[in-house]
Amino acid sequence: MTRSTVAIASSPVRSVLALTVGYFLRDSLIRLGTATIMSLVPAAFPQGVPAPRGSVMILVWSGIAATFGGLATGIIAGRKEVGHAAFLAAIWFIMGVAGITLGHQRVSSNVALIVVNMCGAIIGGAFAARARRRRAARLGAMRTRSNLP
Repeated sequence: MTRSTVAIASSPVRSVLALTVGYFLRDSLIRLGTATIMSLVPAAFPQGVPAPRGSVMILVWSGIAATFGGLATGIIAGRKEVGHAAFLAAIWFIMGVAGITLGHQRVSSNVALIVVNMCGAIIGGAFAARARRRRAARLGAMRTRSNLP
């Protein structure tokens, strides 16, 4: 594995920023996607409450949004991408358990959202790690071709 010679400084501020951006990106995408789904398929949301079909659409969209949140977290963190995404997933897990405890949603739908969000975040972090390794490999190949030190 080729490593870049430019080291990314370990910074708790950068880690907190990465987690914050990932969290708010996922939240914003879920809100935007849910509003879009509700306006495009109003029959799936009678009286504003999701029917089973609406719940599945929201669940799929939540997974996509969580993947983008994990990807953003990994890219901004710049190191230990999957670890940062896993920490983000742990935050969502704690919030999901709190939602079950407080009784805001049905238990089955909340458990499904927790699992999908955690998997999506870790997959997004893995995508970020793979992208960083590929960038480092391309940079190494460019250096060997041009004989740069």
